Amino acid sequence: MHGIARFRTGVIGSLIAVAFAMCGGTHAQQASAPQSSTAPIEIVAFGASQTAGKGVSSNEAFPARLEALLKQDGFNVTVANQGVSGDTVADMVRRMSSALPATTRVVVFQPGSNDCGRRHASSEADFRDGIDAALTFMQSHHFSVLTLDSDCHEGVLEDETNKFGFAYYGKLAHGLGDMRQADGQHLTPEGYQKLAERLLPSVESLLKATP
Repeated sequence: MHGIARFRTGVIGSLIAVAFAMCGGTHAQQASAPQSSTAPIEIVAFGASQTAGKGVSSNEAFPARLEALLKQDGFNVTVANQGVSGDTVADMVRRMSSALPATTRVVVFQPGSNDCGRRHASSEADFRDGIDAALTFMQSHHFSVLTLDSDCHEGVLEDETNKFGFAYYGKLAHGLGDMRQADGQHLTPEGYQKLAERLLPSVESLLKATP
């Protein structure tokens, strides 16, 4: 299909441009957290509206809550919020070279929800191609990655995550159905806090496993 061809061409072009540019649970015990007087470790939360925190303040979105929890556990980190409401995977591929600087250590990647929406429905093939392009970029830059799934194109994100050897969290909002805003989709401040608490062990494991 012409749409698929155009998408794949866009993905390839994005990756080529990036390559040229770059060539130029239970909290962990505080005593076990790495201590450093150097610059903070950079974590980027990269996704759509659930990452951006649509409907809540920036301090209530999960990236800010995750940063606070990590610092509480003794990690010298920053968690940048690179969530854009309405983004599809294709949108993320187009902006990932600026959203994910080379100094990034860990990426919390939340794709998918808009690719199965009424306005931006993507085919499963397009969705898989987009995920593959994004994870290829992250792997080529040696980022550690934790992926957060939605209900879009069941199994694709998990398959791709496993193929690249990254960490798969599962469904972002699983078990948080009573912590949604009036739109029935986005989480409340309490929901984002709970999500950050659930992500914490996985993110800490990635931080401890990477030099």
